[in-house]
Formats: sequence, C-alpha cells, structure tokens
Amino acid sequence: KTVADTTGGKYFYAADRDELQSIYEELDRIETREVETISYRPRRDLFHWPLAAGFILGIAYHIPMALRREKKTLPDASSEYEEAA
Repeated sequence: KTVADTTGGKYFYAADRDELQSIYEELDRIETREVETISYRPRRDLFHWPLAAGFILGIAYHIPMALRREKKTLPDASSEYEEAA
C-alpha cells in the first residue's frame, strides 16, 4: 500500500474470485504505452572463444607431461648397443 501511495499507483487485494475479476477488468482499462528499450544481443555466439582458450591451455599443460613420461619409459638405445658389442 505504501509503495502504491508513494508512486501514485493503485493497490489491489483479491480475497475471492469476484474481486480478482474486478482487478483484471481494471487492469484491462488501463491504457498501455510504448516503451523504447535498448538491448544488446550479439549477432553470433561467443562461447567458442573461451572454450578454445581452455582447450589450448589444457593441451599446453598436458603435452610436456606426456613428453616427460615418454622419456622415462623409452629404453636408452646407446646402452643396448654397448651391451651387444
């Protein structure tokens, strides 16, 4: 009620269906007006940029780890050659 009084609006309270119907009729009588809104919506999706950055960072993080693991598992070729000779 206080907000309606302060802003010059109306306060509605519907205790039953008849009062609710009268509120809807009052709302239908209120004249509508056009409101100009400004909104920005990108013309194309931009989610792929952070997704690509995350993918590249993930690959950059895992490549050195995979190379280190590969070095540990490969046998040393020079030691095998010396044993054969």
